[in-house]
Amino acid sequence: IGKSTSLGTALVDMYAKCGFLAKALDVFNEILIKDAFTWTALMAGYAQLGQFKEVRASFNQMVSEGIVPDVVTFVVLLTACSHSGLVEEGEMYFDTMKNVFCVVPTVDHCTCMVDLFSRAGHFDKAMVIIEKAVPKGRLQMFVALMASCRKWLNVHIGRWAFEHSVQLDVTYATVYVSMRNIYAATGLIEEAEKIEALQMQNKVWEAPGCCWWADG
Repeated sequence: IGKSTSLGTALVDMYAKCGFLAKALDVFNEILIKDAFTWTALMAGYAQLGQFKEVRASFNQMVSEGIVPDVVTFVVLLTACSHSGLVEEGEMYFDTMKNVFCVVPTVDHCTCMVDLFSRAGHFDKAMVIIEKAVPKGRLQMFVALMASCRKWLNVHIGRWAFEHSVQLDVTYATVYVSMRNIYAATGLIEEAEKIEALQMQNKVWEAPGCCWWADG
């Protein structure tokens, strides 16, 4: 393993995704030459377990060793910030990504920021990100926004996101499910049923096993 960065990275990634972080770390430490993929695999493992301090420490060590983080590294980092509720750190890493490492934000990065802001109730900031994005990239951002609208019982912004989503893709089942969930969470059962009827009218079918209280 010590001589094979690609094999070692694959093992780190496998163990990390399975939750065997100790094994992932053992393999990681045996790899002689680590690249951005190796570090990102380890960071993803920490992030999956909610260990943000380790994610941050790994990122800092990676950079200190002269390894340039890539697009996926920042997706992992921003997702970890979002799930940990670290809004200011997320904003800092997003700015660092653009201004220090010259990484152009992708749809995934922007979706992470929408998720970060909206989870914390900063819907104004989340909507600014969406409005700056190109139309074809907004759909998954709307989904992230609607998930937080359910959490915060924000029907107004949830409806706004739903209406814009169906303009982009009237057949995307997830947004119908999300909107029904928002209405159901706020006790607006009749409105939830109207969304269900609209979904049927537009012949939008959900994946097997999908139910309208299961997202979030």
